[in-house]
Amino acid sequence: MKTKTLVASLAVIFVIVSFAAKAHAGATLTVNWVGPGNNCDSVLTLEEAALLGEGTMSRALSTGEKNQISGATFVPALPGPCGASLWLATAGVGINSADDIVFASGMTVPINASISLGQNDDIDGTTGTSKIILDGTGLGSGYCGIYMSTFSGSQIRNMEIRNFPACGIHAFATSGAIFEGLDIHNNGTYGIDLGYQSGSPTTNSRNTRIGGDQPQHRNRIYANGASGIRIESSPVGDRFPDQGIDILNNLIGTSDGVTDNGNGGPGITLINTIGVVIGDTGGTTKNVISGNNSDGISIIGAGAVSNRIIWNNIGTNESGGGALGNSLSGVAFSQGAGDSADFINSTINRVGLPGFGNVISSNGGYGIYISDTNTSNNVIQSNLIGTNPGGNSDLGNALAGIYFGNGTYDNQAGGTGTGEGNLIAFNALGIKADAGIRNAFRRNRMFSNDGMGIDLAPAGVTPNDAGDGDSGPNNLQNFPVITYVNAQASSVSLSGTLNSTPNQAFTLEFFGNDGVDSTGYGEGRYFLGATTVNTNAAGNATFTGLNFTVARSNVSSWVTATATDVNGNTSEFSLAKNACGNMLFSPTDILAPLGGGPGNFTVIYSSGCSSYSAQSNVAWINVTSVLGGTVNYTVAANPSPPRDGLINITYNNGTGTAVQSFLISQNNGCTYPLSHSTASYPASGTPNDGMSVGTGAGCQWTAASNAAWITVSSGTNYTGPASVTWAVSANTGLARQGTLTIAGQTFTVNQAAPSTKTPFDFDGDKKTDISIFRPGPGEWWYLKSSNGGNYATQFGTSTDRLVASDLTGDGKADIAFWRPSTGMWFVLRSEDSTFYSFPFGSNGDIPTPADFDGDGKADAAVFRPATATWYISKSTGGTTIQQFGLTGDQPVAADYDGDSKADIAVWRASLGQWWWIKSSNGSSGGLQFGNPTDKAVVGDYTGDGKADFALWRPSTGFWFILRSEDFSFYSFPFGSTGDTPSPGDYDGDGKFDAAVFRPSTATWYASRSTAGTLIQQFGIAGDQPVPSAFVR
Repeated sequence: MKTKTLVASLAVIFVIVSFAAKAHAGATLTVNWVGPGNNCDSVLTLEEAALLGEGTMSRALSTGEKNQISGATFVPALPGPCGASLWLATAGVGINSADDIVFASGMTVPINASISLGQNDDIDGTTGTSKIILDGTGLGSGYCGIYMSTFSGSQIRNMEIRNFPACGIHAFATSGAIFEGLDIHNNGTYGIDLGYQSGSPTTNSRNTRIGGDQPQHRNRIYANGASGIRIESSPVGDRFPDQGIDILNNLIGTSDGVTDNGNGGPGITLINTIGVVIGDTGGTTKNVISGNNSDGISIIGAGAVSNRIIWNNIGTNESGGGALGNSLSGVAFSQGAGDSADFINSTINRVGLPGFGNVISSNGGYGIYISDTNTSNNVIQSNLIGTNPGGNSDLGNALAGIYFGNGTYDNQAGGTGTGEGNLIAFNALGIKADAGIRNAFRRNRMFSNDGMGIDLAPAGVTPNDAGDGDSGPNNLQNFPVITYVNAQASSVSLSGTLNSTPNQAFTLEFFGNDGVDSTGYGEGRYFLGATTVNTNAAGNATFTGLNFTVARSNVSSWVTATATDVNGNTSEFSLAKNACGNMLFSPTDILAPLGGGPGNFTVIYSSGCSSYSAQSNVAWINVTSVLGGTVNYTVAANPSPPRDGLINITYNNGTGTAVQSFLISQNNGCTYPLSHSTASYPASGTPNDGMSVGTGAGCQWTAASNAAWITVSSGTNYTGPASVTWAVSANTGLARQGTLTIAGQTFTVNQAAPSTKTPFDFDGDKKTDISIFRPGPGEWWYLKSSNGGNYATQFGTSTDRLVASDLTGDGKADIAFWRPSTGMWFVLRSEDSTFYSFPFGSNGDIPTPADFDGDGKADAAVFRPATATWYISKSTGGTTIQQFGLTGDQPVAADYDGDSKADIAVWRASLGQWWWIKSSNGSSGGLQFGNPTDKAVVGDYTGDGKADFALWRPSTGFWFILRSEDFSFYSFPFGSTGDTPSPGDYDGDGKFDAAVFRPSTATWYASRSTAGTLIQQFGIAGDQPVPSAFVR
């Protein structure tokens, strides 16, 4: 770059100002004499040069005078009186072109118009150790000191620009401009005003530096009427890439870094700017943005994105240790600032970075202010807000450290990375949010603020609400509840709860504190750690034994926590929990032996807390020593009934004296043996039953019923050996179970349900009907026990298997068969004689319908002998597949445990064994009963609501019944060889009757338990008795 220079050949007593010209040859003007004089000689005086510049020279220059000018032609530069003392000369390309030369006759240049620079004109106002002064005193309204051409890259250095009615420097769409070494003060509006060129295309100012990283680069911009620096960019055009404007190492609002010479508006105003950096990315110099009569920095508009504010003192003096506050907030985001960040071409606005935080203190409003609709995507990290650079001196902002107002969202104060948290101390409040959502506050260090660390409006602590359904700032996110703190030398263990939105994840952050505020809800001075919890359907989550590796000093005296949901809504701080507030014992309590003896327990208590003492509250416990965290004691032998005693631990819980008790229990020699622990009763119940309790004299015990249908009739309280009696009411519902508590032991009472299902009852009168199936024509015949009438229907073929049972649940057996060749079931409804069919099972299976799910309907079921597998199609829904038994077993499903549900069971004839699975509890069992040639004829022969294992022996005609009540058996003869056993309840008394069908005569014989023997001829030779369908 070539420079045109005004040079004095004698002693220099006037200012030399040079312009850089990128495109033109240099021109040199030599002034031989700096004083007055207009003489025709070979000396070019300053007065003669001035007259030439004004165009008022009354004569031609002499040859000697002309020889002082090389390559330049003087033109009038500024209109005005001839006494003006500022001129321009140009190298022949016109006024205000890139090679303009400005020179002046003195150190102070009174000016009655503005200086307009051509593109890329450079001004250096250095005059030895001084600077040229452009003074606009008396100039008409509206003028700025220097106007730069649009798209100009001019460099303006080392000047004092003051007292202009409007701004100091005004420029549109600068490109590569530099402003350094300037004193810009007492101008009517802005110190430096950078705008954008509208039109097509729109062009923003770019690649411009204000200040620099060397001492001589510093600008002093103060006492101007509006903003010290104002930069406005187009909100719609020329939005990519970042503008590359750097503002660093300036004093803005103060002339010397100490004195308050505030600008009338914000120190710096950014409007819709992209990527302006305020601060030194190298970390060697700082802007001091202090003393301004508004905000320190104001960032305005949805187009304001990707801006960075780093490593500045905002509201303090140059050292950062003294107050020099801006009248309002240190940094303010408003009118949607950050909203247009698309995270592709533009990103968030940042205030501070790890290692490059700002000191934002002593301001008259908030440290940082974020408000207005759609103000978003602004991140505040690593700053000292309300304190000095050391973080230990009170330079608090008058209001909150950070403020969030109406319409804000997706902003963040702090972060989860190393050093991203802010230190917020000595302010009126730490963080205040009057409105806004999804504004996250993460891992900030907050302490010594006058009020709460975090306050979500309304003012004061906002209590948690169940389920967290309320609304407000950050949706008034509920905070955690800390229930336990144990702090040791290098770790802390925490437990607690969170109630919030159901089925959501939340990040909990924990902090140590030296103290708490007046609300007791604390702040967060030392970050301890974080964890994630998930709430259940009721909105509850717990954290237990949560451990963080952290120094004991960081836990300090109190622990608080915040909760942040997945959308970034952070809560207020929790109620503070004192680190010395919890004491646990291991074990939690002790049952001492009857004979007494020594014992001990461990006291789990935070380190660094005051010592504690241990005292027994009873004579039979003696505390022998307290060593470290162990309490040692002895217990005397117990000659008396059971007893409890306490060892009381007295300690300081951080707020005062507290007592926590360790329980020691001791049994005595009293025992209470029961002769049995269970009893079963029929549906009819019993008026009186009981048992004796053998115990020592003086031993006290009680008996009580836990079920309304069981009544203890002998009283409640007993001493020594005694008998207890009870009554069981009749049962009209399902089988049931209840308990008695006798001498502290559980006695189980089972009662059967009344018999509600009678097998092969086709007319619904609770009696088994005599019935046959005639294979040839596939006919069913039955004799109605209700009125003696006959019924016949054709349904099935000779190869079908009979499965008559109540499959529809109307209390009557349905005529039904299973076809082995297809596995199809065919059911003729008893309600209306319509039929339905469905597939279930395969050829080779054994159909075994029964009510397996207890809903009053028989379920289709088959037993597959090849694999000993049961397949049950439950009428309540679903299919059960259960492997039980061995190949060759016969299925004998029935209700063996009285719970109104059929149990899976098999008869293993080859070994004379029975095996079953109880549906009531899933337990299995087996027993030996019978011979290989016996026929299984299962049924409830005793009427207790449970099926009895029963056999009929063809060789002798004997019946063998194994009672379900006590597994005793009885036998009797009924029938002859060649008969077909066909048991059922033929008299409707709730008990199975032994019965046989004699094929040779088609005669039925039934030994009815209450109505005597029945002999009935019904059927013909070759008929199959239906009640024998499930005899195995």
